[in-house]
Amino acid sequence: MLLDASPLQDWANPGAAIAWYTQKGWRVDKAGEELLRNLSKPTPELLALIAPLRAAYRARWEDCMMRWSELWAAARCPVPALSTAGEWIAGLLKASGRATAIIVADALRYDLGATLAEQLNKREGTERATVQAARTALPTITALGMGMVLPLPEKDLQADIIDGKWQLHQAGHTANLSIAEQRREWLKTQGKVAADALLSMAEVQNGAIPEPQAKRSRLVIFDDLIDKLGHDEELEAMGSEQVLKRYLTAIEHLRDKGWLRVLVVTDHGFIHWPGSHERYVSPPVPDPAYSSRRALAYPESAMFSGPQGLAPGGKWRIAVPSGAACFRTYGGLGYFHGGASLQEWIIPCLTIEWPQQAKPLKVVIQRIEQILSNRPKIILAVVREGMFIEDAIPRQVEVRLRDARKKTILFRSAPKTITPDQEEVPVVLQPVEDAQAERGTALTIEVRDLHTDEIIARNTTTLMVPLENW
Repeated sequence: MLLDASPLQDWANPGAAIAWYTQKGWRVDKAGEELLRNLSKPTPELLALIAPLRAAYRARWEDCMMRWSELWAAARCPVPALSTAGEWIAGLLKASGRATAIIVADALRYDLGATLAEQLNKREGTERATVQAARTALPTITALGMGMVLPLPEKDLQADIIDGKWQLHQAGHTANLSIAEQRREWLKTQGKVAADALLSMAEVQNGAIPEPQAKRSRLVIFDDLIDKLGHDEELEAMGSEQVLKRYLTAIEHLRDKGWLRVLVVTDHGFIHWPGSHERYVSPPVPDPAYSSRRALAYPESAMFSGPQGLAPGGKWRIAVPSGAACFRTYGGLGYFHGGASLQEWIIPCLTIEWPQQAKPLKVVIQRIEQILSNRPKIILAVVREGMFIEDAIPRQVEVRLRDARKKTILFRSAPKTITPDQEEVPVVLQPVEDAQAERGTALTIEVRDLHTDEIIARNTTTLMVPLENW
């Protein structure tokens, strides 16, 4: 993946570099996640190989970062021709008034967003998710990036520094959008979001999701797990698989509650760089009004060379280091953001949509007269009510065999996802612990939807082998 995604030639201009990154370059970071996370199987041969392999990856990755910084600076640091996440949301909401749930995920780097879309489409059996590139603010930090997610034109936002801390205001308003609670208040008063439609990811995971209605056509969900894992030095070691599963589950819960358009946005990306390789660079001029590892802020009138850009509103000039270098060392912390690398600055915006007429697919249990094994296989035939795959919603199911008279469960399957692009799905069952039944026992076959707990198909059969408690 790394070799396939690496650029084959020099980029002609910054736009070409961004096109490379958003089309396939993000896979460099995805490959790095696999190479850098903890090994699940410490095979001796792999242990001998992994250290030089990681070193080779970091060298290639840093080379891409340096090439971007040099190209961008040589072109006099143009602002990428991309909208902000907030402008992207505003355009979609204006174009269509359909009910929309918005997930705001802190630090969803571009490769994580693209991977999430790939995984969702695979689970759906058809293309539901698409990814649009956007850009966040400089410096690439939560205090500014979260305000850039609000459905507002960038020209209406003004960033300022008060006592060394950032504040973000909408023109003509006093609310400080760098503060989470004031952003929530903005969503309620100006964003037309009902008070009970501002949710945490935990509430969504627990199924506490209100259904869309005339007075509740927007839902906003906040989550900061990626950023928290990064700052706790857990993200690189464990990888993002569990976090992405969390988002996939949340999106399915929203879909099942009737939210058939889901948008996913973020405030910024991030990079990993080991503390043992920290590369300190001096500030371009002394006395910045704001200082962080990856960004310094000076009045707009300040003159200096090197990579630089303006904060929202143009009042502050932001100096950023080249590549993975830093202005301040943190003594080992390997997760950071704030700079203008492609990974920090260019962000994903996901649109996930189902047709309004989309319905969960149905299944039919192929007739099986007798169960002749303690590992029975049940065949499910997939039934789509409409002509098109896009009009069917997949289901996650579990198949059970019950004693028809006693109603006890004798066999059950692992969870199985049934997608509309399938015709037949074989499901293998295992006997449950302590289950016992005699030969000739009448059985009921049940297919149960794991999200709704509804039995969606039922049939009968007969057990022709004894089931004994060994």
